[in-house]
Amino acid sequence: MHAAETAGVKRFVLDDYGNSPTNQRGLVELEPFRTPRRTMVELAESLAASNRNFTWSALVTGNFIDYSMKKLPWFGFSIDERKARIVDDGTEPFTAVTVEDVGVAVRGILRKPAETANKILHIRSVQTSQKEILEALEDMTGRQWEVEYADSKQMYERGKAGLEKGDRAQGLDLLAVQLFAKGADRSVVVSRENADNALLGVEEKDIVTVLKKAMADD
Repeated sequence: MHAAETAGVKRFVLDDYGNSPTNQRGLVELEPFRTPRRTMVELAESLAASNRNFTWSALVTGNFIDYSMKKLPWFGFSIDERKARIVDDGTEPFTAVTVEDVGVAVRGILRKPAETANKILHIRSVQTSQKEILEALEDMTGRQWEVEYADSKQMYERGKAGLEKGDRAQGLDLLAVQLFAKGADRSVVVSRENADNALLGVEEKDIVTVLKKAMADD
């Protein structure tokens, strides 16, 4: 970022898409992963304060749902095997984005420089739950999936132990707990009313539309 500011870059878009760097509801064990995001925002604020020609924008997106469905086992769905791991009862709501909509949002930032300067912006492609995803997938595939139910409290303890001993694969259980634990209220990164979708040109979708496109892109 220092190099960009020195080179005369007028808008720097922070590329660490995810949950808000100011999120106070996340698991404390995942704090080391949030700290660098806050540090980057603070650096951007400092550079913009000292150089009025340098501006920045940050995107809060939540989970990349289309990528996660196909590439991340901890997310809980194996499309090829028709299997799912559901945390608790699968009803905890969360918001997410598609990879394509992140590109749309970045384009929106560049098209509206004044409105997006020096701001943390929030977008959402869909609000859903594991239960809703499973029901949609069973309807789309025309068959009942094999389902394993996992207790979030047990997953938390297993993930914490894995992180402490350096087992990254076991530690990934914490990500599933962060996103899916029932009643935790951690994973709706922004309400529909407060989202910057309209400003950035991002259209919210239903889960069936998101899943159909994700599976068609394989």
